[in-house]
Amino acid sequence: KYKSKPILEYIVENLIRNKIKKIYLSVNYKKEKIISYIKKKKFKCDISLIKEKKFLGTAGSLFFIKKEKIDDLFVINGDMITNLNISNLFKYHKDNNLDLTAVTKIVKFQIPYGVVKTKNIYLKSLEEKPTFVGSVLIGAYILNRKCVKLLKEKKLDMTELIDICIRKRFKIGYYPTYEKYLHITFVKDLK
Repeated sequence: KYKSKPILEYIVENLIRNKIKKIYLSVNYKKEKIISYIKKKKFKCDISLIKEKKFLGTAGSLFFIKKEKIDDLFVINGDMITNLNISNLFKYHKDNNLDLTAVTKIVKFQIPYGVVKTKNIYLKSLEEKPTFVGSVLIGAYILNRKCVKLLKEKKLDMTELIDICIRKRFKIGYYPTYEKYLHITFVKDLK
């Protein structure tokens, strides 16, 4: 829970705000608890459950919906709270005729140590507490049918699926977001 509400509730509420009417929810860890919560909450959308028998990674469970008539599929990790404007993301994806769009965010953080470059046994340079600036994946994507058809019933993370699509020369784009998001990785992230 984050601020007295399950993370899942924040995700579903944002999907509903963005007029998403059909949601596929992949469950594995603590699935009975999640299923019970979904049934009690009665969200104003259609939620279909994908029950993983074994953990299939962040993309593997999408195999179970590959026969559905879906042109473009929005995928979001279950450990992230965001107010991402999904309608704008879909427009960007369509306007650029992309097969897969990965949502990115520019991050800036300072490494709390001196970073060294070495060669053999010699120290060649030192940079004291450098700042890293770069784009990172936030755990939200749009995949078209072409990408979904690649899936098999096996463990597969989204980064692996992206690598496969890159090797197949699919049109992979990124969507830079400036909206706030909270990625829940550790208990300290809930505070």
